[in-house]
Amino acid sequence: MPSVVDLKQERARLIGEARTLIDTAEAANRDLDATETETYSRIDGEIASSTARIVRQEQAEQRDRDAAVDPIPNVEDDDGETLEDEFRALARGERRNVTVNYNAGDVRRRDLTVATDTAGGFTVPETFVGRLYEFLTERSAIRQTNATVLTTQSGEKMLIPKATSHGGAALVAEGAAIAEDDAAFGQAELDAYKYGQLIQLSSELIADTGVNLLDFIARDAGRALGEATGTHYVTGDGSSKPSGVVGDSTLGVTAAASGAVTTDELIDLYFSVIEPYRRNAFWLFNDSVAAAVRKLKNSNGDYLWESSLRNGSPDRILGRPVITDHNMADMAVNAKTVLFGDFSGYYIRDVGSMRFERSDHFAFSSDLVTFRSIMRTDGKLVDTTGAVKHLAQAAA
Repeated sequence: MPSVVDLKQERARLIGEARTLIDTAEAANRDLDATETETYSRIDGEIASSTARIVRQEQAEQRDRDAAVDPIPNVEDDDGETLEDEFRALARGERRNVTVNYNAGDVRRRDLTVATDTAGGFTVPETFVGRLYEFLTERSAIRQTNATVLTTQSGEKMLIPKATSHGGAALVAEGAAIAEDDAAFGQAELDAYKYGQLIQLSSELIADTGVNLLDFIARDAGRALGEATGTHYVTGDGSSKPSGVVGDSTLGVTAAASGAVTTDELIDLYFSVIEPYRRNAFWLFNDSVAAAVRKLKNSNGDYLWESSLRNGSPDRILGRPVITDHNMADMAVNAKTVLFGDFSGYYIRDVGSMRFERSDHFAFSSDLVTFRSIMRTDGKLVDTTGAVKHLAQAAA
């Protein structure tokens, strides 16, 4: 089976063939003739098929990586039981908590919850927390950028200085007064909105010692919470939820069309962000916009999109990394479809660690054990001086 890199190279070749047809017609100042139109339609279909194969292969490789991840260390405690044994006993209701011998190996552990007896408070390895956050980040595009993540122990409102404009300097004549031109500041308020997920496991699954429960729950909870919070980090309106970066960004470029974007418009958006922000900037848009941008060329006939041949390394446009997120808008009238800028000005506030609790009673009639994962978070762009700018499609 071809690798993702091979499939991407094949798709790039097809895109090049399609672009050559268009360039030939444009050079002759004419439309595609019937034969060229038929060829273009065939190539376009092959590009769509190739894209679908890439998505399927990436999903397959992700599943392989999930299956191949190193298990969470299973160190024995003083009683001779491993953490996995104790975790299963907890899940079966045979014990209400798990105690950890900190001298057992080099595994560091942290408290993940302060729960009632009926909820079953317990401790888990730090690697479990790391794995959970790994999957959470995988589903949140903003967390994949250089966004600033703050962790606080308590959830009271948090005030962050918010820059709305920068002060300036001017040439001053000898003996003349220096005029004031101060930076303007406001305050960004970060709250602690609660997100939760229930995971239900059958008693049969819990009894099956061939299943790595810690890894399964970390993956499932992390991805669910990442999807829910990631949506609001991008498009949230700030009303009882995080304030999304799209709404807080400033206009960089207005496209000439409502359903297309050009090379020149992306270059204009790139240079609408000042150099100090540009050097740490990311591109963000969804897959349908990515498909259109992937076909764009510069004045030398080179594709703007620079494919990465290293797995896990993002592709680039004009030297800056590209991240896609399905929460970004499709091309439509007035839609904000492309973001570019330094996302370190977007602050994510996480409160403490995730709560992780268990109940035998919630789904007692179905013989299911229910695990509840809860996190508290908020997000807001605190630098509104132009750190992140957007491209808006035309009004008509």
